[in-house]
Amino acid sequence: MPRFFFDFTDTGQVFPDLKGTDLPDLEAAKEEAVRALVEITKDKLPQLVR
Repeated sequence: MPRFFFDFTDTGQVFPDLKGTDLPDLEAAKEEAVRALVEITKDKLPQLVR
């Protein structure tokens, strides 16, 4: 099973994914990336609305 790495950047700071995630294919990796982005957005949204 391939391992995918999801690095993030926030306000110029890079957060590398050193562990990676085993997923069956590229489509599953894309879905995981979208899920992660939604969760990050949910966490940041209250800060942005203030």
